[in-house]
Amino acid sequence: MIIRRLNKQGGVFAIEFALGFIVLFMFTMLIFEACRLTYICSVLDYTAAEAARDTRVQLNKSDDFIKYKGKNCDTDVSENEKQKCKTIQSFSGDQFAIWFHTFINNNGGKLWQVFTARNEMTITAQHYKNLYALAANRPSSGWNKNSVSLYQVTYKYQPIFFKWSFSDSQIKRHVLVIDEFERKQSAKI
Repeated sequence: MIIRRLNKQGGVFAIEFALGFIVLFMFTMLIFEACRLTYICSVLDYTAAEAARDTRVQLNKSDDFIKYKGKNCDTDVSENEKQKCKTIQSFSGDQFAIWFHTFINNNGGKLWQVFTARNEMTITAQHYKNLYALAANRPSSGWNKNSVSLYQVTYKYQPIFFKWSFSDSQIKRHVLVIDEFERKQSAKI
């Protein structure tokens, strides 16, 4: 009698397993994607804050900027360094952009290199002589000798799974830095 009951099942277990596995797999991938997004946001927050601090604390030129300054990235550097050379030169000497790029490459960890696309990140900086210029949205032309700087890091987030649900999402981080020394100097003028 027990044998007859098992024969009547006729593959129901396989069908239930297949349907249940699809749901379990989708939830697992959703959890993985949520963890990846959280990781990316955390690294961007930490890196933006540390790069802003390093920019103001260590005002000397970056070693990378000095290394690639005035070089032709297509002919003067090795194949491995071409992309880095072009990226550093595109920052035009802006300390925050250089520190951010260097910091995230050195401290992002192996997961950052695996989970993200380096080409999807942009760094912009606007520098202001004082708070009044910031309120009027009148940035100065250079990064040097400004009391207020507004940095923005934008990462174009593309999920590994569920690509149809997050089309072209951007993660933006803003950092407003007030340089006390420069602020005092501009107040004296």
